[in-house]
Amino acid sequence: MKNSIYYREKYSGLWGIDLKVPVRDSYSLSLVYTPGVGKVSSVVADDVTKSFTLTNRGNSIAVITNGSTLSKDEYFNPFCAIPTVEAKALYYREYGAIDAYPLVIDTNNKKTLANILLKLTPNFAGIDLLNVTPDVAENVQKIIKDKIDIPVLYSHEYSQLINKNNIFESMLFRAIIDTGVDAIPQNIFEVIKQLNCEDYKDIELAKAVLSSTAKRLIGSGKAKNNMTVEQIVEKYDKYIVEGKNSWFEKALPEEASMPLVEQSVELHRRIGGVIQVESKLKLKELSSLNNICSTGETNKVAKEIARDYTRAHDLTAKGNLVAVISDGSAVLGLGDIGPEGALPVMEGKAALFKSLGGVDAMPICLRSQDVDELVEIISQLSPIWGGINLEDIAAPRCFEIEKKLIDKLNIPVFHDDQHGTAVVVLAGFLNALKLTGQKPEDIKMVVNGAGAGAIAVTNLLLQSGVKNLILCDTRGAIWDRRADGMNHYKSEVAKRTNPDKVKGDLAEVIKGADFFIGLSARDVLTQDMVKSMNSNPVIFALANPYPEIMPDKAKEAGAFIVATGRSDFKNQVNNSLAFPGIFRGALDVKAKKITNEMKIAAARAIADLITEDELNPDYIIPHALDLKVPPAVAAAVAQEAIKSNMAQIIVNPDEIFERVKNYFYEGSF
Repeated sequence: MKNSIYYREKYSGLWGIDLKVPVRDSYSLSLVYTPGVGKVSSVVADDVTKSFTLTNRGNSIAVITNGSTLSKDEYFNPFCAIPTVEAKALYYREYGAIDAYPLVIDTNNKKTLANILLKLTPNFAGIDLLNVTPDVAENVQKIIKDKIDIPVLYSHEYSQLINKNNIFESMLFRAIIDTGVDAIPQNIFEVIKQLNCEDYKDIELAKAVLSSTAKRLIGSGKAKNNMTVEQIVEKYDKYIVEGKNSWFEKALPEEASMPLVEQSVELHRRIGGVIQVESKLKLKELSSLNNICSTGETNKVAKEIARDYTRAHDLTAKGNLVAVISDGSAVLGLGDIGPEGALPVMEGKAALFKSLGGVDAMPICLRSQDVDELVEIISQLSPIWGGINLEDIAAPRCFEIEKKLIDKLNIPVFHDDQHGTAVVVLAGFLNALKLTGQKPEDIKMVVNGAGAGAIAVTNLLLQSGVKNLILCDTRGAIWDRRADGMNHYKSEVAKRTNPDKVKGDLAEVIKGADFFIGLSARDVLTQDMVKSMNSNPVIFALANPYPEIMPDKAKEAGAFIVATGRSDFKNQVNNSLAFPGIFRGALDVKAKKITNEMKIAAARAIADLITEDELNPDYIIPHALDLKVPPAVAAAVAQEAIKSNMAQIIVNPDEIFERVKNYFYEGSF
C-alpha cells in the first residue's frame, strides 16, 4: 500500500463531509433547508436535548488538539497538527461509526483552551482531547469540571494502556453515545485491562470492548437511553455488515400527508440530521488503517507541512473545508434561539455547500454572543479551515465580527446573510435593468430595512453604479446626520446614500421610485405605495417567509417585475445561487479574501446565465437549484481573485468550471 502522503495528496486529506440527503430538487431543498428547517430549529430551541435526535450532534464528537505534544520541531505550526486529528477521526468513523470532527486550537493557554471547549459543546455529544501536554490537559480538566454537560476523554490518561487504543476509544464513545451518559466514569479504563486483546481479531475486539464498556456505563446508573447491551452490540453488528446508514429508520409513505414543515422534523428525526462524516478511504482493518494513519505516517505529513505550511491545503481537508459558524442570535425569522436551535440550519447550509459546490462544510454553533470572544475563539479554531461562512448573527455584531476576522485571518471570511443576499439581489437587478432599459445611474432606488443584508445590498448596488438610493428603517428615510435611531453602520452608509436628503416614511420616499428592494417585514408595502412609484416599477419583496407585499397584489398595483425570497413564487432570490460557487472558486485559488469585485463577478455570472431569449419579467434569475450556476460562479470568482491578486495560486478558471460541472455527474473532484 502506498504511503500516507500519496493518499492524502490524492484525496486532499482523508476526512470529509457526506450527505444523508443530497439536495437536487425543490422538495429536498425545502426539507433540508428553508422552509422546513425552521420548524426543526423551533423544536430544538424549545428543548435543547432534541438537538441529539434531530441533528448530527447525537452521533458526533470533536477530536481536538493544540498540537502541544507534537511541537518539538522548531518549524512547527498549527497546520502540522491537522493530519493527526484527521487520522483519529478516521478511526472513529471506520471502527465506531462515529462522526468525528477534527479541530485544531491554536493556543496552549489552559484557560483559553478550557473556555473554547465549553463554547463548543452545543455541537457534539463528546470530546476527545488529543495530544495536549498532560499538565495543560489536567488544568483544563479542573477548570471545566462540573461546567461541561458532555463527556470529555483526556487521551493522555490511557494512551499507554494498550497498543490498540484507537479501537478502545472508538468503542468507548460508541457506548457513551448509545447509553447517553454525560460523563466518563473514572473506572472505565479498568474494562480494557480485563480483556486479553491478543485473543481477538479487530472486529471481535471492537465488539468485546463495546459490550464491556456499555455494560459498565449502564451499570453506573447514569445511562439516559433505554438501550440494552445486547441492543447496542446488535446495532453495531448491523453497521459492520450493512454500512454507515443502516441503523436509521426509513421514511414511511404516509409522511407525504404531513405538512411540509412536519415532514422536515420527521426526516431529521429518522436520519439524525442531514450530514455525516465520511472517510475518503474505506479501511475496515486496523492494519490498513495503521498503514495510513499511524503516528509515524501522520508525522511524515506533519513534517511535509512544517517545511511548507501551504501544503496543508493539499494534504489535509483544509483546502476544501469551510466552517459555517453561528451564535444563534438571528436564526431565519426566529430570532435569538441559541446555538442548539441554530444547529439544524447550519447543518442544512452544510448540505447545500456539499450538494451545490462539493465543499465540505463543518457546522459550528458557539455559546457566546460577545464580539471579541467570538473573534478570538474563531481565530484560534481557524487552522483547520480553508474559509469561514458566518451565518445568522444579529446586526450590528455581525459587521464587527466579520471585519475583525477579515483583518486577522488569511482565509476567506464571508457573512452570507449580508453578501450572499447582496450578490443574488445584484444579479436580479442587472437582469431587471435589461428589461426596463434603464441604467443604474439614472434610477431612483428605495431599500427598506437597515439590517445586515440591506446594508450589504446597498453597498454592492452603490459600487455597481446606482447613484440615487434611499435606505429606510422603521423610522423612515436615513440621511446624513440624522440623529434618531442611528448607529455607526447606518451613519456610515448615510454619507453615501440619499443625496437629496429626502425625509419621511416609506410611503413618502417611495413616490416616483423605479425600484423597491425590501429586506424588512411582511406587508409593509401597500398597493397605494406601488401605484405611487414610477411607471413599470420593479419590486423585490424579500422578507421571509412573508414578503413585504404578495406578488399578485404588487402586479395588480402595476408592478412590472416582482421577486421574492420564496420558492413557490417566480423569481426567487435565494442565497444558494451564490455561496457554494463563491467559496468553490475562492478555495480553488486559495484566495486570501472575498472582495467586492469578486462578489460583483459572481452576480454578473449568475445574471448572464439567462439568455436574451429567455429573459422576461417572470424569469430574471436562475432557479435556486440550477446546476449551471455553481460552475459559472466558481470560475468567475476565481478569475477575479487572480486578476486582483487575491489568489495564492493560479488555476485556469476554465478548469475550475469543468471540475465543478463534472462534480454533478461524478460526485467527487
